[in-house]
Amino acid sequence: MKHSFFLLVLILTLGSCMTSNDYVVMDKVSDESKTITVEPGSNPFMMSLKRILASNGWTIEVFAGAKVTTIEEGIETESDTFNTKYVLTSDYNYGKDVVLGDFLSHYSITIIDVETRSEVLLMNGNKMRLKAFESNFEEAISELSN
Repeated sequence: MKHSFFLLVLILTLGSCMTSNDYVVMDKVSDESKTITVEPGSNPFMMSLKRILASNGWTIEVFAGAKVTTIEEGIETESDTFNTKYVLTSDYNYGKDVVLGDFLSHYSITIIDVETRSEVLLMNGNKMRLKAFESNFEEAISELSN
């Protein structure tokens, strides 16, 4: 009985540690157009994104551009302006654990070409240490420029 309980706990523990990571490069980026707008912030996840982008030759700006209001047929629309070719959007849950250290319970990243409004990089994953994510993001960003 004790062995069965131990085996069940071991299976549940190992199963809950399964990680996944996937990315798709939809288009390539030229070295001349490596300008990107990212979210402001300095938590370890955002710092990792910014550090990897900068080390790969990207010029980084944060979301803080002017808002533009247009009125067309009596309808007022407010939108952001960007001075960069690309925008990075992200959704993530960052945490810190005594055993795991810095980790992401899930993340989703999209890099969008502002001019063509097309996605150039899609990336998502879950249950991953921050260091493993950094390695995967570095690989994806490198592939984006080759």
